[in-house]
Amino acid sequence: MRIVYVTPFYYPVVGGVEEVARRIAEYMVSKGHDVYVLTYNRLRMGGKLSLPRNDIINDVKVIRVEPNFIWSSGTYSSEVPNVLEELKPDLVHVHAWRHPHVFQVVKIKRKLKFKTVIHMHAPFHKLNQLGLITWLYHKAIDQMKRGILKEYDAVVALTPHEKNLLVERLGVKSEKVIVIPNGISDEIFSVNINPEVGVIDENPIILYIGRISKSKNLDLLIKAMKVLTKKMAKLILAGPDENFVIKLKRYSRKSNIDFDYMGQVSEIEKHRLYS
Repeated sequence: MRIVYVTPFYYPVVGGVEEVARRIAEYMVSKGHDVYVLTYNRLRMGGKLSLPRNDIINDVKVIRVEPNFIWSSGTYSSEVPNVLEELKPDLVHVHAWRHPHVFQVVKIKRKLKFKTVIHMHAPFHKLNQLGLITWLYHKAIDQMKRGILKEYDAVVALTPHEKNLLVERLGVKSEKVIVIPNGISDEIFSVNINPEVGVIDENPIILYIGRISKSKNLDLLIKAMKVLTKKMAKLILAGPDENFVIKLKRYSRKSNIDFDYMGQVSEIEKHRLYS
């Protein structure tokens, strides 16, 4: 079966959606399927046309199309339908609601008759996580374009709570929504960890690993530390910085809260931190 995964970003761009997309694509290759990833030739912050157009990563064939225009994490490329028409897939698995490719895929599906899945990735955020313009864009898409979800054969939610929101807010039929939590690789349980490595002291440690981004609501975590510091808890942040660490440090100083920022860490380092 020929499967095409359409995602806003892919390796070497780092993030949760990117990791899920990569793991699924590589797994399906291991099962003998002909797998492509269709994504955009950009980095999360700038970097337009900075990556190869065609790539093979762990036997996954990656096609990075040229963006026509970019805003925040959003991208539009007129090439998306053309590439899908050339590939003639049996299944298209779309990642991330509200991106232009969500609607482009449905339009070309009507012609080519392939099956479609959309992986929503918990798309509901508050105003303070997004900023006014992005928040209004989300509201407009949810109101005017939610009907397009009826044309997807399956909708993936990460949790039962997300499934309920998709049904209530976007009108998705309950029977169409499949709850599939993000997985944990078996590798994390096979790493040989020295219990003495990475131990700071016996006090509680609060660990966050992920993108250091406004959308992750990390300022709320800093606020929570006001209570937890009474128990001598320590906060550690790790992950790629989207120009937000300096704002967190400024806020934490005002709140008299300290945290350690470790930067972007490798998979082995992640496992060690989790241990």
